Amino acid sequence: MEITLSPIGDHLQFTAGQFCFFSYSDPNISREAHPFTICNTPSDDHISIIVKALGDYTTHLYQRLKPGAEALVEGPYGRFNHKNYPQPQIWIAGGVGIAPFISWTQVLSSGKVPSSFLTDFYYCVDNIEQAIHLQRFKALENQLPGFTLHLHCADRIGFLSAEEINNIWGKEIFICGPKEMRQSLLKGFRKLQVPDEKVHFEDFDFI
Repeated sequence: MEITLSPIGDHLQFTAGQFCFFSYSDPNISREAHPFTICNTPSDDHISIIVKALGDYTTHLYQRLKPGAEALVEGPYGRFNHKNYPQPQIWIAGGVGIAPFISWTQVLSSGKVPSSFLTDFYYCVDNIEQAIHLQRFKALENQLPGFTLHLHCADRIGFLSAEEINNIWGKEIFICGPKEMRQSLLKGFRKLQVPDEKVHFEDFDFI
């Protein structure tokens, strides 16, 4: 599900790709804070996050959170920002790891894109039904010549491996997705002798 929050006080200042810790005042939900990446643009008057029921906390959140609940937002945190690195780039998303890329592509579609922009985006899902916001990415591919979408459905062709990624050498690589996916890709990149400093991700595993 996608949760949208409107500020009671000041507008949250963040950079596309950052995350915050969220907790809710609903008595039916644990008050512990969990991290989620913001998936809209910094210019919006709200913030949105995507939640998938993967463990006890996220399952309860999915089942029990109701409209009107107040949330405490702590942050933003993180340095997952493609603008800090040169082109060309490779983006790899899996599951709810799609969130920062939704934010990045919204910023790209609404602003001026450098002529040097050249990015291959690998969107990894278990099946086509899980490919949320797919039309948004297809529209950006049509709008932006330097952006190429690769939809990778595991039920059809298995999980993405490092060897399947096109022209990987010399590019900046950004990964956001399940820990198992990230570890498998990192192992593959090392076998291909991709320098560690070319691979960027943020490591938080709360669900």
